[in-house]
Amino acid sequence: MAIFFLLVGPEIEREIYIGELSNLKNALLPVLAAIGSMAILTLFYYLFNVCFLRSIRTNKVEE
Repeated sequence: MAIFFLLVGPEIEREIYIGELSNLKNALLPVLAAIGSMAILTLFYYLFNVCFLRSIRTNKVEE
């Protein structure tokens, strides 16, 4: 995974400074998609680790 980011990082930087993503309008969708995916994964983590595991400890399912 580290090798992937070492290879992709300079490409993304180049695109931000001189490529397709240098225009804010073109860069907005990928940025929003990245933020949205982090928010969804955070929600899944919270739902599983807090709600589901709490229901296992108390032996009841929250509704």
